[in-house]
Amino acid sequence: MPAELGFGALDDQLVLQCVLAYRGGDIFRTDFAGEFESAEDQTETFSALAANLRDVVAFLRDVAEIPHVRLLPYANVIPVLVRFVRLHGAPEGRAATLLRRWVWRGAVVGTRARGQSVADMRGQISAVQRPNPVAAAGALLERVPAHTRFTAELDKVHFNQAMAKINALCLLSAEPRDPATGTPVDIARLLDEGSPLRPIFDNSDLALVGTFANRVIAAPGPASTLRTELAKASPEVAESHLLDAKAQSLLAKPSPAAFLERRADTLTAAFERHVDRMAEWGARDGRSIADLMRTG
Repeated sequence: MPAELGFGALDDQLVLQCVLAYRGGDIFRTDFAGEFESAEDQTETFSALAANLRDVVAFLRDVAEIPHVRLLPYANVIPVLVRFVRLHGAPEGRAATLLRRWVWRGAVVGTRARGQSVADMRGQISAVQRPNPVAAAGALLERVPAHTRFTAELDKVHFNQAMAKINALCLLSAEPRDPATGTPVDIARLLDEGSPLRPIFDNSDLALVGTFANRVIAAPGPASTLRTELAKASPEVAESHLLDAKAQSLLAKPSPAAFLERRADTLTAAFERHVDRMAEWGARDGRSIADLMRTG
């Protein structure tokens, strides 16, 4: 299951929805007690679902670049992907590209709509009932706007907010390294132990202290130690936390207000670039030119 893959444990309700998505029909049905014909049927289903979820996790981690369930803006994509894999196999090629756009566009749209409804999820499950994986992925993508604009909200720092998860994913896209050792951070371990976000300044009077401008992904420790390590870090390590040489110099002085303002500007631009890269707003969402030529 996902926890064994370092992706984190799914809650009971989500597991139930995954089982029902794998079996087919309404994932919100309540007659689960009579779902299985026998103990053998149940065992076979759970075994097959475990293999299915491995494919789902591989897609989310390797293609959508979401390494842990706690960073998934909306967990409802998992049952939908379970159904997709059951019908079409592991996402690959063009289908994987379209699904990655669907995950990220849906995440951004969801932050504006304050989540997704039961009707939305039922519609998504129905959408994957298509004759081939590209058509299924395309049908999902048609359910979210193709043209929009992501605007970073750095003040969202709590993981009960989808935007905070998007922000954290954007930080992770820089492949953060431990400020002291330079080794890649173990995001699964940090998430399993609590929040992976570590404040740089602990002065509550600073205007941006409560935002992502004042956060890096690193193991817990004193803010003063973190500032020293970041100020002295190699360019490669500093860049992995979206700090340039000027930002490092503002840490060394230190100049908290100026540092946070500079980093806020840096993060805003970097976060918007990353989301745009993953969502590919306005891209051609139909079949690829290569597919059209093969079937033309």
